[in-house]
Amino acid sequence: MGSAPARVVPVRLNPELVMAVDERAADEGCNRSELVRRALRAYLT
Repeated sequence: MGSAPARVVPVRLNPELVMAVDERAADEGCNRSELVRRALRAYLT
C-alpha cells in the first residue's frame, strides 16, 4: 500500500491487547509494528 516514507501514528491500546499483540508478534518472529502493519493491510484489502 504505497511506497512513501512511513509516518509514525500513535494509537492507544489497553494492556490486554498489547500483550496479545506482543505474543503474536513473538510467535510470528516479527516486532509489534510489523504485526500491526500486517493486520491493517489484511483488514483493509
